[in-house]
Order: sequence, then structure tokens, then C-alpha cells
Amino acid sequence: MTIKTSWPHDQGVWSWDKQMDQVILLIRNPRWAIPSFHALRHELNYASTYESSWLRIGFVYTDRPAVNIWKEWRDANFDVEIDKWVEYIDFWMQGK
Repeated sequence: MTIKTSWPHDQGVWSWDKQMDQVILLIRNPRWAIPSFHALRHELNYASTYESSWLRIGFVYTDRPAVNIWKEWRDANFDVEIDKWVEYIDFWMQGK
């Protein structure tokens, strides 16, 4: 089985459960991963539930936020998001 996933952020759906026993992990530089994640959040209108995200699925990969929106979000969320990026690597390295 092959599953392609983006950054497995804690707000995502981890639906594969025990279906995989091996992983090839490609680690993106947080310089690119975090802005990309923000663009996705922006396209989903910062949805906080699966249902509200699903309603915006047609907008994914269609838009980028204005630079001032990115900078405001980055400044408010950088420390939390870089910690989550580290947790992402730890998750896969620890096999949990």
C-alpha cells in the first residue's frame, strides 16, 4: 500500500492507522513547509473542524494569501508551528 500525505499536522486526519508498517519520510525545510501549511489553512478559511474543512475542499491549491496576511499569521504562530514541525519528525523517528 502506498499513501501520499502532506505534513501530518495534529489538525489533520490520520486515517491510515495500522495499515502501514514502513515509511519513506521526505522532510521539507520548515522555511517552505510552514508557509505551505498556512496557504492551505487560508484556502480552508481557517476551518476548525473536519466538516468545515471538507466544505472548502474545492478551494485547496487554488489561492495564496496576501503577504500581509502571511506575515501576521507567521508572527502569531511561528513558535507553535516550528514545535509541531519538530513533533512531526519525532513522530516518524520514534515509530509511534
